[in-house]
Amino acid sequence: DNVDLTILDTNRKDLLLDFRSTVLLDKMPLGFPFDRTIDYTKFFTPNMKFVDVVIFHKKQVCDMKTRWDRWVLKNYNMV
Repeated sequence: DNVDLTILDTNRKDLLLDFRSTVLLDKMPLGFPFDRTIDYTKFFTPNMKFVDVVIFHKKQVCDMKTRWDRWVLKNYNMV
């Protein structure tokens, strides 16, 4: 219900989609749910943890597509 299907042209019959590389965006903002205001009275719950994290970048290159194709069937007949 929440997927934005307007990005797909459903009238074309000659278009072959590779679902591994197809992105369907929903109608929510890109920051959802982090774009909402926080109700602090209901913010802390038993199933959450509040910690500081450090994000860093490793200068390492890997060919993800080559490894991906080895494990996923290509041109798999979905019918």
